[in-house]
Amino acid sequence: MSQCKYTSEVGEVQCEEQALSDSPNGYCIFHEELENKDIDKCMRSFYEKIITGETNFEGFILKDVDFSQAGITQIGNKDSSMWFNNAKFYGNFSANGIRFLGFASFLGAEFHGNVDFGNASFFYAAIFDYAKFFGKANFSLVDFLRESRFSNTTFYETCELVNITFRGPAFFSGCTFEKVAIFTDTEFDRGGNFNHAKINSVVFENTDLKNVSFDEVNLSNFKFHGAKLKDANLSGAIWTGPWKSPWRKFILREDVETIKAKKICKECLATVIDDSSECSCCGRYFIAADNDFSCPKCGANNKVNSEECINEDCNATFSVKIRNKKYSDRNYRANLFKKAEDVYRNIKLNLQNGGDYRTAGEFYFNEMIMRRKRALRERNIVDWLISHLNSKLCGYGERASRVIAASLVIVFALALMFFINQAIVKQGFTSYNSGFLECLYFSFVTFTTLGYGDYAPSQAFQLVATAEAFFGAFMIALFVLVFGRKMLR
Repeated sequence: MSQCKYTSEVGEVQCEEQALSDSPNGYCIFHEELENKDIDKCMRSFYEKIITGETNFEGFILKDVDFSQAGITQIGNKDSSMWFNNAKFYGNFSANGIRFLGFASFLGAEFHGNVDFGNASFFYAAIFDYAKFFGKANFSLVDFLRESRFSNTTFYETCELVNITFRGPAFFSGCTFEKVAIFTDTEFDRGGNFNHAKINSVVFENTDLKNVSFDEVNLSNFKFHGAKLKDANLSGAIWTGPWKSPWRKFILREDVETIKAKKICKECLATVIDDSSECSCCGRYFIAADNDFSCPKCGANNKVNSEECINEDCNATFSVKIRNKKYSDRNYRANLFKKAEDVYRNIKLNLQNGGDYRTAGEFYFNEMIMRRKRALRERNIVDWLISHLNSKLCGYGERASRVIAASLVIVFALALMFFINQAIVKQGFTSYNSGFLECLYFSFVTFTTLGYGDYAPSQAFQLVATAEAFFGAFMIALFVLVFGRKMLR
């Protein structure tokens, strides 16, 4: 029998296995395509190799790998390296709870089904560079004791990295997340980077991002609820998109969407999912979905999502789902705005520490918006009015243009009022029909407190002119303060 030779990215590779006699390509049972080999025999031989301590599985083509089902709890040893480079795994892949005792490399591997590394441990470096995950990937509760690399890896479906401690450096540079990546309750003890990564949406809820960098990464669809950002490196990140509509970004829409309930008819027990209030079967009204509901047949009190009535003598079956939270819940919404406010504050402080004061100012502006909206939900009307006025006049100290715009509105509005009421008199005249440009001139010099004395207000409008002068002095001082604050940065 001839020796197996397979083609890889580096060219033709000599394999230690004998080629299959009926292989059209001269490949062994491990490198032959699935349709041309006995899959069960291939998988048994593969597990035997793992158990006997073999380490080289480069280019293997396998299906439905499940180490625990084969009785395998650990792979390799501290003196050996496990090579799965360019391997192709069809069907589901499960390494749940497996201990990788040595260096483990999945460089360029392809996972065509769902992948489960949950509760696994990598005692040495774990390499997934250039790998492709076509199904859902689960790395929850994995213990990475040394370096972990996912550079230029592509995740086509949801990727979960929940409750992980990266004890060594973690590299996701150039990584692509086509859908959602979840890093909830994760820690980066030795830092890491997502530089140049292409990310659709990522959740960093309650995650410690110490010494993690995001150079050239668009953070528009990132969620940082409860994340520790003090020592993260966000200075090279890109901030665009939904951040301009911040309250839409941080309201947890998945918690407040209306969920269509399965409703049960009182009369015929039909179970239907729709928004109507009547049964499409018999025309009777549905029972409303609630935390507790009564069985429509015997009246017993049942809990949500139960499949059978708790009354043993009743054979009714049903299923009811309810929403988690009502969007109209005032306290709930206030709490969401408080979370958003904390996120903006943490990002602002991080950018200030990195010297990016301009972007930090934008996050301070959004932080104040969240605080204002929270005050409204908490019925704190005084704070809401003060915050709203602050926003309109100067954008919380971040919008000098708003000071100018507000000043011009006041000047033109009062000029129009003076003109309509013929409220100014020219010096040396007892009565005078002033034109609009003269009223505009008078309003401007009054607002700026120049006061040339060539025009004066009539007695009925002296208090109005005094108020305009006072407010004009205030607005000029406010403009100097806001403009100076921006320049000092």
